Amino acid sequence: MPIDPLISRDDPSIPVLTEVIDVPAVAPAAQADATAPLPLIQQAVDVPRSGGFVDETLFNDMRTALLEDVHRRIEPILRARMQQHVAAAVDRVMDDVADQLRNEISRMLDEGLNKELIRQTAVVEQQRPRPRTDDPLP
Repeated sequence: MPIDPLISRDDPSIPVLTEVIDVPAVAPAAQADATAPLPLIQQAVDVPRSGGFVDETLFNDMRTALLEDVHRRIEPILRARMQQHVAAAVDRVMDDVADQLRNEISRMLDEGLNKELIRQTAVVEQQRPRPRTDDPLP
């Protein structure tokens, strides 16, 4: 299907595959071992069908084995990704908290300095000699 030149490739409404998850497959040599039992999917293919239906227990066993296999392969990948995302989120939160604390400390220091400057100015004003009011002016 040709791509429409009028549609931007950066359009956020278009889903984009951003990552490929490499899930290691079972090596074919390990499956070829003569002493190993046949995988459940192969058993299902080899089972003679009665009336076009596969045995329900075999189907449930296949489904369970498939789900366990997918879970076993994906669980470590998901765990690692979740740890990365949680670590990134914690870093962002810690940066935000640190910025808020810095801003609050800066504000408190500014207020303290302003109060001290006002106090020092008042002390200097009180120590300044005042003109005498009882002397007649010439």
